[in-house]
Amino acid sequence: MRKRVVLEMGVLVCWVGLQSTPLGWTMTVNVKGRYDPSLARPPRVETREDMGGVSGNIAYVTKPTFRWIPILGRGVTEYQLELARDQDFRQLDSLKNISGESTAAYTWEVRLVDGIVYYWRMRARNANGYGPWSVTRHFRVDLSYAPPPPTLRNPRNGETNLVSRPTFEWEAVPGATQYRIEISGVPSFLNIVDVIQTSSTSGVLTPGRRLEPGTVYYWRAKSYRGDFEGPFGEGWSFTTINDTDRPIIRNLQPTTIETTQIPASRRFTVEVIDQGSPLSGIERVIFTLGGWETGSRIVSEQTTSYEGNIYTAEIGGLNEGINRIGIQAIDNAGNFIRVVFNVDVKLITIPDIPTWREPRRGSRVNTSRPTFRWDRVDNASYYSLELREESMFGKVVFKVPRLFTTSLVSPRHLSNGKYVWRLKAWSTTGNPSGENVGLFEVVLEQPGELLPPEISRPELEKRPQLDKGELIIPR
Repeated sequence: MRKRVVLEMGVLVCWVGLQSTPLGWTMTVNVKGRYDPSLARPPRVETREDMGGVSGNIAYVTKPTFRWIPILGRGVTEYQLELARDQDFRQLDSLKNISGESTAAYTWEVRLVDGIVYYWRMRARNANGYGPWSVTRHFRVDLSYAPPPPTLRNPRNGETNLVSRPTFEWEAVPGATQYRIEISGVPSFLNIVDVIQTSSTSGVLTPGRRLEPGTVYYWRAKSYRGDFEGPFGEGWSFTTINDTDRPIIRNLQPTTIETTQIPASRRFTVEVIDQGSPLSGIERVIFTLGGWETGSRIVSEQTTSYEGNIYTAEIGGLNEGINRIGIQAIDNAGNFIRVVFNVDVKLITIPDIPTWREPRRGSRVNTSRPTFRWDRVDNASYYSLELREESMFGKVVFKVPRLFTTSLVSPRHLSNGKYVWRLKAWSTTGNPSGENVGLFEVVLEQPGELLPPEISRPELEKRPQLDKGELIIPR
């Protein structure tokens, strides 16, 4: 007698034959092909001990999370979870059908009763029916281990015109090690917009995510004490400010820079104006070097203005030519704008300070028309010389704004007294060097003698040492 039967021997289909012989019955097994898993029901579900909200068979939350290892490749369409108050499952508390072959967890939706011991088991189902039940596990709900929910403070319940990133505040729970804040668009909290988990015990938190303007939100909080998770408290509502107008960015200064070295650095100012009704205020202003293209970098982020609507930033790394400075302004409603300004950086040459030769600093001269001399500066186009009485700020004796030689005979007769020279070198682009300043004294041998008359202006203009310079003599 031969008969084809299906044996669940892992993955094989077998022929089984029975035959009568003088020695008795014999059985032969002939392996013919691979086993088709769809012909069998699912195997036993392997549940996990590490339930959410449960520690050491103690549930410290009223809505624990059940976990298991999903059964793949057996055509599973759903898992069935039984929860009872006795290990024989006669006092069945609830039965849940959970769809999805790869589903691996389920959070209980109805609050369980404090102090009750619950038993649970699972099984899987496919087209051929249910598989066997898993092992039975149990836990006891004991909320005395869990910390109470924190008392909410801000935003206040029903508060309006909040910024897009409001600061949440609550009263700290003694012994709490962390908190969980949930923000939802509906009072049932089925639509969670943002979840913030923080180990900060200060009771103050500002989320990173921005909320939509002019929208009603709900928030709630719960606390943790070690592994024990407390329940959520009541939810409060708040409404964000209905400001949808973008800020205005204008008047970046400077837009042209002259510098003696590259890369250059400058302090920039920009005007940022908030718009909208009501005004939400400017949250921050960001400065970038390189505009907003790939490779640009943030060089400054300002949250407070310098004065009124003016924001400032020190930006380094400026190269010769056109530099793109990007400015982004964000208001407290989340509206933002980006603007790029072109800043022209020009490399200029500043001459060295001329070295003074005659008369020597602090010396005395006994002539009324001394000769002034200084060393030539390589990168200078011309020089300017000014003479004053007594000090740098004394009465002007004469000025020569453009002098193309390195010496000059005094165009005026000087009387006894102290005089201060002020000498500069100038580049071809009109950039001056620093000043060479020094003092000398005129001491004439015969103070009472009559000084010769001053040289007339036409005669001075003929003198080669002025070399096209313009002489200025106060009248």
